[in-house]
Amino acid sequence: MSDLRDQMRRAREAWFERGAFGFLIRRPTIEQLRAWRELPWSDMLGRCVVDWRGVRVIDLVPNGTVADAEFDADALAEWLADDPELMGALAEELQRRIADHAAKREAAEKN
Repeated sequence: MSDLRDQMRRAREAWFERGAFGFLIRRPTIEQLRAWRELPWSDMLGRCVVDWRGVRVIDLVPNGTVADAEFDADALAEWLADDPELMGALAEELQRRIADHAAKREAAEKN
């Protein structure tokens, strides 16, 4: 992957804090939004949340260790499937970011 492409992707990323957890959300491109239009939110989030922080194994697995859990998209999907409040919060944040980007594009086109 090119360095320039990496920079473009990072420019669409921002951390979202939810309690003790942080989730790195990458806003999808316009083309990805078109392609993913019919996906359930859990699948969309699985593609847009690209990292986490503050998540420990014990947060995901009862009686797990207090060690930091390495980010895993499959584990995130499993977590979201069992935590509708977290899924809703992440979905709202992603929607907000998509709407903000659309508003900025619209404003730029008017100028």
